[in-house]
Amino acid sequence: MTIIQAFSLRKCYGNLEALKNINLQIEESELHGLVGPNGAGKTTLLKLIAGVLKPTSGEVKVLGLPAGHPQTYHKLSFLPEYLNFPRHLTGREALLFYSDLYDIPRPDALRRIDELSSQMGLEEALDRHISSYSRGMLQRLGLIYAFLNDPEVVLLDEPATGLDPTYRMKLKELLKRKSREKRTILISSHVLSELENLVDSLTIISKGQIIASGGREEVIRRFSPYNLLFIELNKLPTEKFLRELEKISGVSDIKVDGRNIVVRLPYDDDVREEISRTIYTLRFLPLSITMRKISLEEVYLKAVGEKH
Repeated sequence: MTIIQAFSLRKCYGNLEALKNINLQIEESELHGLVGPNGAGKTTLLKLIAGVLKPTSGEVKVLGLPAGHPQTYHKLSFLPEYLNFPRHLTGREALLFYSDLYDIPRPDALRRIDELSSQMGLEEALDRHISSYSRGMLQRLGLIYAFLNDPEVVLLDEPATGLDPTYRMKLKELLKRKSREKRTILISSHVLSELENLVDSLTIISKGQIIASGGREEVIRRFSPYNLLFIELNKLPTEKFLRELEKISGVSDIKVDGRNIVVRLPYDDDVREEISRTIYTLRFLPLSITMRKISLEEVYLKAVGEKH
């Protein structure tokens, strides 16, 4: 089921065209990453999906309804990069205030606040005034707010900002759990390592245009159809060894540095077992064989570099 759709979407601020002909489709329970340089249009796109902004032209639909439709209000949550909480309130008071806006029954609100604050490690600070919170604590409070109304669609703008490694891991666990519960989550982030093993799908945006969008593996293959295999041998390779290695299907671009060899393999073709057999047959010993897949950051840099 398609949850978020954008059709020929444009957004202008005066003479500045922030988004240009954006077409996007995100399915139910997807964890979708939105990446791009500063000023690419990521936050503008999130605000259009949330219904906070209106498009100059084109259309956005959420849960089959126009973005900002009253029927989506209780089903969608948007956490901006900087959310200003009433600092004179305690964390608990602020969350109860927002739960009242969502018409969440008080017993349900209290239960959700307790569950989410426990998951985000903020339970001991809930009764302190927000004015005493650190940047990381404010971010964790924002994440509790984002899931407080048990939304079907969650939009997160730089959700890991200010979080230390422990709470970044807790955030990942929370997002994966919500995805398993059929929640659809769109995450904008410039910390690409945080999205590496988290998102199911990905959109790369630059200068207001989508460069690539699709499943994570699909996008990676588009910009780098190869992986690198690093081999360390017990002795220097002979010419015969290298000739036999070249005969293995998919092996290309062999580079030798002493006892170390690097070969290029097609992205979907793992022939490590065949390479191991060849090494042993030729009476060599592999001290290590390591596959290095291209990282999301490398894909991003290549994609944006090609665009520019």
